[in-house]
Amino acid sequence: MKKHFTLILVLIIAAKTIVKAQTKNAVNVLGKVVDESKEPLNFAGVYLLNAKDSSFLKAGMTDSSGIYQFSNIPAGKLMVSATIVGHQKTYSAPFEASRDNSKIELPIIVLKNITSSLKDVNVTASKPFLEQKVDKLVVNVEGSVVSAGNNVLEILQKVPGVMVDDDGNISLRGKSGITIMINGKLTYLSQDQLTQMLKSMDASQLSQIEIITNPSAKYDAAGTAGIINIKLKKNMNEGFNGSIQLGYSQAVHSRNNEGLNFNYKKGKFNAYGSYNLYKGTNGHEFNLIRKFYNTDGTPNLIMEQHSPRNSKETYQSFRAGVDYSIDSKNTVGVMANGSFSNGKDQSSGPIKFFNGSYQLDSVAVPETNSKNHWQSVGYNLNYKLQIDTTGQELTASFDYSTYNSRTFQNFNTGYQNTTGDSTRPTQFRKGELPSKIIIKSGKIDYTLPLGKTAKFEAGMKSSIVTSDNNVAYQDLLNGNWQNDAGATNHFIYNENINAVYANFNKDFGKGWSLEAGLRGEQTISKANQVTIDSVVTRNYFQLFPSIFLKKDIGKNNSLNLSYSRRVDRPDYGELNPFNYYIDDYTYSQGNPFLQPQFTNSFEVSDSYKGYIATLNYSHTNNVITQIIKQNDATHTAYETSANLNTINNINLGFTIPIHITHWWISNNYANVFRKMLKGEISNGRFSQGITSFGFNSENTFTLPDDFKIELSGYYNSRTTHSVWVVDPQYSISGGIQKSFWHKQATLKLNINDLFNTQQYSGKLIYQNIDFRLHNVWESRRVGLTFTYNFGNKNIKSANHNSSIEDEQNRINKG
Repeated sequence: MKKHFTLILVLIIAAKTIVKAQTKNAVNVLGKVVDESKEPLNFAGVYLLNAKDSSFLKAGMTDSSGIYQFSNIPAGKLMVSATIVGHQKTYSAPFEASRDNSKIELPIIVLKNITSSLKDVNVTASKPFLEQKVDKLVVNVEGSVVSAGNNVLEILQKVPGVMVDDDGNISLRGKSGITIMINGKLTYLSQDQLTQMLKSMDASQLSQIEIITNPSAKYDAAGTAGIINIKLKKNMNEGFNGSIQLGYSQAVHSRNNEGLNFNYKKGKFNAYGSYNLYKGTNGHEFNLIRKFYNTDGTPNLIMEQHSPRNSKETYQSFRAGVDYSIDSKNTVGVMANGSFSNGKDQSSGPIKFFNGSYQLDSVAVPETNSKNHWQSVGYNLNYKLQIDTTGQELTASFDYSTYNSRTFQNFNTGYQNTTGDSTRPTQFRKGELPSKIIIKSGKIDYTLPLGKTAKFEAGMKSSIVTSDNNVAYQDLLNGNWQNDAGATNHFIYNENINAVYANFNKDFGKGWSLEAGLRGEQTISKANQVTIDSVVTRNYFQLFPSIFLKKDIGKNNSLNLSYSRRVDRPDYGELNPFNYYIDDYTYSQGNPFLQPQFTNSFEVSDSYKGYIATLNYSHTNNVITQIIKQNDATHTAYETSANLNTINNINLGFTIPIHITHWWISNNYANVFRKMLKGEISNGRFSQGITSFGFNSENTFTLPDDFKIELSGYYNSRTTHSVWVVDPQYSISGGIQKSFWHKQATLKLNINDLFNTQQYSGKLIYQNIDFRLHNVWESRRVGLTFTYNFGNKNIKSANHNSSIEDEQNRINKG
């Protein structure tokens, strides 16, 4: 490993040396772009122009310090233009370039905010699909052509470093333990519900996706792999304004979505709201081969399962709120949001049993029908006190949320011989799985500026969660439904988390800046298996430090170092020991004895002229892992969660934005990572490690007459996910967009997974387990989306977040 790092450093130094040698005698232009408050604007687009006719010569981008540079420029009279979203395009004064002056430093270009320079003009700006900030990677979904016709889960598959498996489990840079937020709030949904919600949400609702790999102490400590924050669109202007979206997409089955959002602001009063409706059907094929062996290692039995499944769902969501500015210092707001889902799943297909010589022995024909109903409603009260004009402020936020779900399952399994004749009576089973969760949460945050170069932040949070699950299965025996005591369970889980934090920021000058924080969290929990009268209680306190150090090295280079300690607590459903049946031979089971896992994460990044290299290492103890256990006698297998020993992750990533021409911009991300998982499964040692790599590319082509084309693609090599080894995944998507009606309306046509290559396949071979999995779904899809924006376009609405920042993502994962 040391040799590899040494080689990388040598290559970087050699590359920089070559660049310097080549540009020694060249004419270079240097400059800086700032906003009206003199803050540097990073990743602003800068363009070198001919001063005579404004013809385009070269394009570039500012770095994290707002610095730009053009090398090897032609002689003559030139000028520079700069632009970034939300600011007015600005030109430098013309200047003369000649070989007699090899270095030209231009005056600082100041970009004015659009809202402060224009009153009633509708200005449209375009953001790059990927923006690398100091502390996070921002994916600008709004305006992206390839988002048309896709749902949010499909968009996440296109995000650099993110992998989504067939069950909807999300990992980042090869690491599980991701915390999902929506508008800064956790979702409070089970893994199944979260997956279903993300599948149901059309991408036209999104503004941005933020990837935060090393969050500060201000964030909840949950999420050992980091945070993915999904930001929904907001109306940004005063007066009455909003937008309407209509979407339709077609694969084998169709989807359609409609959405409306609005904002009304007048004086001290601001009201906002949104409503979205989704209806669609998704097709899916599940293929699984299981092999059973004799004690001498020879094949004993092979099971081949092929199960087509269709899922039909209707999903609705709303969000509404009011803010009122009591005076110049005090603002109060209330908000309500909710989501409602009704779905039907139907799957069927044979399970073929072969003997050790691969001759057909018998066939089971399971058929499963399920209906899913769930709803969530939340209420938020927030208050902000602006103590003085220096930025000292106090904010408070309080939440109350309820989540109710109910699933009805019906199973029937027929048994046949090789000729199709019935060998025993059809087995009938039904299940009812109700769940109710109540969450109360509140937090207070305080910010104190310390002069012009430092800031102190502190706060506290408390959350109380009650989860009540009552699962009942019945079998049809002799014409009567009888309770299955072994599969029925009443489980109540109570949890209280109390947290305090302090965070300090300081700019020391000469390019040095520091942020350091410490968070303390106390967890008190009680897991009660009412049916068997078994109670598990826990009470523990943990500290979570974080530190971020930045050094600007010259005008074009900056170095960032960071460290944080984080936790992943077991999800509420993972602790519930009930069985969730898929068919007679497959089910999942919770584990009430799961312990939390803790991760120490280190990261160093180097930003040079907009290009960013990041090296990340993390070590996790007591890692929570989904494993498979098998009963050779009954030929059944079930998935459960267990604490393994450790997992080590190392990742090297590169962000590569390229302005190929003034009409073609390419944003690229490449990474190489290795993770090593070690632990004990079924009284045996388990060790697995694979070096993997991935690549994402997003290309935007700006054409005349308000046309825009996008082409995107990704490739993820062979990797591991929990105990599975997963085959490579890749896809290419594209689309075209046309703006009209003075750019108030857009029409987007998109083809997702152009070559129909998206699929999920993998294998698990350990002790007596030999599984081969291959799943396909309707990934190639043509979508058409229409968006119309109406109303005034000038002043931003408030940002509405709540105190819920940890618990929403932990309801019944798995």
